[in-house]
Amino acid sequence: MTNFRTFYFVLAVYTAFMVGILSATPAHANFEDGVSAYLAQDYTAALNVWRPLAEEGHAPAQFGMGLSYENGRGVERDPTQAAVWYHKAAEQGLADAQFNLGNLYLNASGVPKDPVEAVRWFRRAAEQSMPHAQVNLGYSYETASGVAKDPAKAVFWYRKAAEQRFPQAQYYLGAAYERGSGVETDLPLAAAWYKQASDQGVVLAGKRLDALKEKGVEPDLSILVDAKSEEEPVEPEPLAESEPEPLAMLEPDIQEVKPGAAAAVETEISKTSEPVSTPQETIMAASKLAPTGEQVASLTGNFRVQLASYRKPISAHKGWKILANKYIDLLGSLNYALAEVNLGAEKGIYHRLEAGPLGSLAEAQIICAKIQSRKDSCITVKP
Repeated sequence: MTNFRTFYFVLAVYTAFMVGILSATPAHANFEDGVSAYLAQDYTAALNVWRPLAEEGHAPAQFGMGLSYENGRGVERDPTQAAVWYHKAAEQGLADAQFNLGNLYLNASGVPKDPVEAVRWFRRAAEQSMPHAQVNLGYSYETASGVAKDPAKAVFWYRKAAEQRFPQAQYYLGAAYERGSGVETDLPLAAAWYKQASDQGVVLAGKRLDALKEKGVEPDLSILVDAKSEEEPVEPEPLAESEPEPLAMLEPDIQEVKPGAAAAVETEISKTSEPVSTPQETIMAASKLAPTGEQVASLTGNFRVQLASYRKPISAHKGWKILANKYIDLLGSLNYALAEVNLGAEKGIYHRLEAGPLGSLAEAQIICAKIQSRKDSCITVKP
């Protein structure tokens, strides 16, 4: 998140990857070769594989072409061509392409600025349960970007993503309950959502949780069970005429909070539908969330990577600074935690250095593979 601008410069082309494998025919069988080349940073080779497949109508390959043009990977950066290829894949129902295309329209990158069109594509991806798109759609309702302002619908989509354990959405939902925006004010429920987000590394959520605790409000996680998504409100949706505000996540102000999360992504073909990186190789390009690189209390309950073990915590902190700098492309957007482990009387207590949170096991494996290829240790850790 975070700067959950985060997460990772390597996540989700595996959605596209899995679509390609599951629909593989002899003509499409080498799509995986392009994936391997792309992840190995041999972008020209990836394009040579994907281009003929994309021209035949293979949606994951079309997505790969869009990804390459948007980020200048193997070709000169060309957002207009990126939009062309994303559109082809999006029309075939590929959620990653729909999400990326929505962000191009939102940010006037390669296409005219069109928040209405952005919302259309965010909605199509959101309806396929992509949490990033659900948050963006919620933010659109929050700020009247491309649709009429509707806090209740914003909460609906924030909740959809929050129930998938998407940290930013949990924070936004906590802010909605704290402010009574789209829902009745419910401070214990706000605290519960803040705690969920804080436990995944959203620093601002931790600050809001502390502020509520100072007022005597304690989180009751049991009430989250009774706060599940219902059907989306169905009031009419006249289009907003005003220009959307810049997307940003701000620390909640009880008078006005503007949580948001637009993100052009670089979905690197992963097992989940969660995109991972912008043209600047971050996810949440227009989102300003909690700072990355900070220590969090724990990453338990999340996919993460273990980088090293140390006798002393101070050594682990130093180790993080060294590794985060060395692998800034892989770790620079993540937070870290120390997990204490007792290895018995002979070995004693060690402090494992972990980085995350990550959206999937596939993403953790990709990061570890890259770190291991540079001759350093890395182990994937499941929730």
